[in-house]
Amino acid sequence: MSTWDNQIKEFTMYNMKHFVVVDNKARVRASQLRLSLLFCNRTEVQEVDIPAFPLEAFRFRTIPELIGSTVVIENELFDMVAEVVGKEDPKDLVTSTGMETKRMAINLQDLEKNNIRCVLFGPCVDDLAPLMAEERTEPLIVVLHFFRVNRWDGKTSVQSHFDISTVRVDSSLKEIQEFRNR
Repeated sequence: MSTWDNQIKEFTMYNMKHFVVVDNKARVRASQLRLSLLFCNRTEVQEVDIPAFPLEAFRFRTIPELIGSTVVIENELFDMVAEVVGKEDPKDLVTSTGMETKRMAINLQDLEKNNIRCVLFGPCVDDLAPLMAEERTEPLIVVLHFFRVNRWDGKTSVQSHFDISTVRVDSSLKEIQEFRNR
């Protein structure tokens, strides 16, 4: 990952060669696709700019979809846009593997006033906690990127994944602007 972290940016298009296509049997799937790319030392990546190519960066799920779903696929990752309407204070946490991290629960609401609880871990807490501590005049709209659903004791919630999830609060994002305008 560290080899490609500085070369590949989200929401950008690339020409790539010398990679391997493998069956996507990973425990956590960022994509519903059956196959994924595996990079090796010979892999070459070159950024291209084709403005006419439509790029849908997010795969949104709605709160009613998540709550109303009869089958919960806990290892499938998705995206969500919502307003933060409540929070708990961040807490220190030690995972089952001994890793020290943080945990914070927030309440999210969509435009139809549907609510869902969201649990953030690690870097997602670090990114969002300072914004939650500020006095705000406008609602805090977030895009949750690569989150997963969790159902426990009959209640459905969403939660971040330690390694993959991000919380985006950039007001210039088209999805945040559309949510705010509606």
